[in-house]
Amino acid sequence: MAFFTKAWYEQMQDAHALTVPESEEEWRDFIRGFEEDGDDVHVYLRDRLEQEKGRLLKVLPKEFHPFIEDGSINQPYLPKSVQEKLLIYLHEMEQNYREVFEQAHDHFESICDQIPKNFVTLKDARLHDSRILHIARKDDEIRLTIDSSGSFNNASCIVVTFKKVKEESSELPLMEAQWWLYEEVDIHDEGTVFSLLLDCPMTRWMVVAEDVIIEYYYKANSLPVWQDEESTLGATEEALSKREQGLQVKFPTAYRQLLAEQNGGQLTHSLIVATEKVVEIGPLFGANQLVREGDFVWLNHNVALQFHEDSEPVVVHRDIGQLAESFEQFLERCLSATYTDEYAVFSIPLAEEELESALLGEDLERMVRAWNTMNERPEKYVPLIEKGILFLLNQEDSNLYSMGSTNAFIFDNKGVLTAAFKEKLKEYED
Repeated sequence: MAFFTKAWYEQMQDAHALTVPESEEEWRDFIRGFEEDGDDVHVYLRDRLEQEKGRLLKVLPKEFHPFIEDGSINQPYLPKSVQEKLLIYLHEMEQNYREVFEQAHDHFESICDQIPKNFVTLKDARLHDSRILHIARKDDEIRLTIDSSGSFNNASCIVVTFKKVKEESSELPLMEAQWWLYEEVDIHDEGTVFSLLLDCPMTRWMVVAEDVIIEYYYKANSLPVWQDEESTLGATEEALSKREQGLQVKFPTAYRQLLAEQNGGQLTHSLIVATEKVVEIGPLFGANQLVREGDFVWLNHNVALQFHEDSEPVVVHRDIGQLAESFEQFLERCLSATYTDEYAVFSIPLAEEELESALLGEDLERMVRAWNTMNERPEKYVPLIEKGILFLLNQEDSNLYSMGSTNAFIFDNKGVLTAAFKEKLKEYED
């Protein structure tokens, strides 16, 4: 069955062509937000209406057309009787497209025990707003490399390989840079049907395959770093300059910085996802181990900097070819097959005797850990909580001030702040 079609997607876009506050209170909050930013809400609404006017004249019944033409359809002064009818119609439009979500969900639940487990996993991978990077076909396999950093999946890159493909079809050719919108799975005599609605350009792609393999690759928020267990001293500026002279090259800044931290070893993220395979980078040489062959300076046995006159060196692989246009881009593309929760450290509680120094210190990590520790039993730490909030509210750094106001709101809602302290907080109100 086809649930997520181009026609359905257009219906969903129509339902969102006009979004207006539904009550006087919502209107007041909406207008107040613009006033606080110094913007004119009426100009904004007129511009939005101008953008959607053509669609609205096609979608909304004729009884609303005069209010579209005079510009009042999305303004707070629209007559209440018209607003009530408009909201009813908009709610009906929204319900119509949402029913398709429910139908698709119910159908999938009814068949999920009859299809291969990997297709269920792919359906549940939350890849909406991912982007196709590469498409590779070989024999009866189709391999999609997907940038999933914009999706709800923790992975930065996902490789989806459909195995033993029996059939493939689409209204327009599947192509790189298309956006993954909505997927559905169904039963087929020769395997499993996987259908995908994509955008830019919009098309519906369908593949029938016996199985699908899903590989997840992750990236830290920061650039890759050296593995701790292989820690060695970094190369000195003198040693790097001497090696450059010996090789008659100029190292990229990002590469120099990396060797200055540690002079060779294994990176925490050491995989590059290429079009047809995942490349294992392996340990990098120290500066004294670098070898030059013509235009290439080999960073290990397989990866090299390829130098060109008057341009930054590119990073190449012995078997794959070019991996990145610069060493900095190379580091940005390095991934790991292991997911690391970089925020887990903030949940590690601090000892009670450490809380005050952490709250009033400059180490942001320890500060957040302190707040999270107190949040577990706030009634025990009321004086310290109030002291920490005032400390943050007196900072010039806007981020720290925001943290203070946020914590004031959180602990006020928990009912632990004293009346005297809440009176004190009024001094910080705009």
